[in-house]
Amino acid sequence: MGMTYVTGAVRRSGARGKPQRVRFLVDTGAIYTVLPERTWRRLGLASERAVDFTLADGTTISRGVSECRVEIEGRGATSPVVLGYRDDGPLLGAVTLETLGLMVDPLTRRLLPMRHMLARIAGTNITSTAHVTEPRLPRLPACVRTSSWSRRCPVSVREPGDPQDRLPSDRAAH
Repeated sequence: MGMTYVTGAVRRSGARGKPQRVRFLVDTGAIYTVLPERTWRRLGLASERAVDFTLADGTTISRGVSECRVEIEGRGATSPVVLGYRDDGPLLGAVTLETLGLMVDPLTRRLLPMRHMLARIAGTNITSTAHVTEPRLPRLPACVRTSSWSRRCPVSVREPGDPQDRLPSDRAAH
């Protein structure tokens, strides 16, 4: 599997001034974004809390966490960031990706806009300017709807009433 890098900008939350350009390694397995020491010191960030992290080899390390504004591909948001040490590389983690509304395409390894989902809880009203439609679920093929599913089953799901969703034995009977 290849690695994905993306160039972005970081700045102190609510601060004006020149943002720092950073070339991030996109790491969807990392929870938080990591900034090298040189970058977060230039921004004037300070640790707001300490968090323990478990490395792949089982070792536990403690790092300071702060917040800053991250801008990638024209999208910007405030996100928690790990205040890395001098030799730590810049990583773009899952929390920042999701906050920015971005995801990694697993085939091309490129960043794409993510589809935002909103759950409706029974008995509640959601007020939105967006049009909400119920999802249309595909009709199951005849072989799945009946006990004959263990025989040959079509690979694709077709529209309701399509004669192709019947097994050859079902077609002969009709």
